[in-house]
Amino acid sequence: MTTERLIFRAWEENDAADLFALASDPQVGPEAGWPPHKSVEDSLQIIRNVLQTPETYALIRKEDNMLIGCAGLKMGKDSCSGKQDEPEIENVLRKADFDVRRGIRTALL
Repeated sequence: MTTERLIFRAWEENDAADLFALASDPQVGPEAGWPPHKSVEDSLQIIRNVLQTPETYALIRKEDNMLIGCAGLKMGKDSCSGKQDEPEIENVLRKADFDVRRGIRTALL
């Protein structure tokens, strides 16, 4: 799936180094509810055990093919609310892409 500026694709194990670069930032992980990653191996395990699930995507910026975050659609027991009829869009972005004026989070909707 793509938008004007983003590519949404399945996570791949070879994304581990890029995920580590994003997820080791202490200002990124805690905002999403998890501690900063400590190694590329940590990031690889997160890809294998958490991110390689249906409706969870790596966000790739088209202009430079850079992994800038992740997004997922959660429902029911997988969502924070746990409600069957209340979908939730989860997302984590690189600190440099937090700026709402860039419109990244709007593109997720």
